[in-house]
Amino acid sequence: MEIALEFVQYDSPAWHEARRLRYALFFAPHDLAPSFLDDEQETAAAHLVAIEEGHVIGCGRLVDRGQDIFQISQMAVNPAYQGRGIGKMLLRRLIQKAKEQGGLAIVLSARLTAVSLYERAGFQKEGEVYPSASTDVPHIKMSYELNRE
Repeated sequence: MEIALEFVQYDSPAWHEARRLRYALFFAPHDLAPSFLDDEQETAAAHLVAIEEGHVIGCGRLVDRGQDIFQISQMAVNPAYQGRGIGKMLLRRLIQKAKEQGGLAIVLSARLTAVSLYERAGFQKEGEVYPSASTDVPHIKMSYELNRE
């Protein structure tokens, strides 16, 4: 099957599917309310989804943080589809979008289980591992310089 990547509107049906995926993977395991998804970035973000056979199987957000810095957050791939390069596809497209919008750098907070994905794409670790404020899951800050290419 072919996987399509699309930027979708906030509150669209595909956005709602991506929201359910993000909740299931990031917040439900910690018994947190779905409202944890409603942070200050949600409405401002560019929401990218990976779609196969009409269903969202992966997603990620890109937010303009100002001063030519973008942030990637809440990248998720349905566990049934992991290991097929979907995370890499999503990441590549989010990086491309930040470049198209004149970004000079991208920052993110990576779960330790995802660090190798970001490192293979050229992201660099910054600082020490820290627990997520909402889930206590270990993360590390990472950055990517867009103007190095």
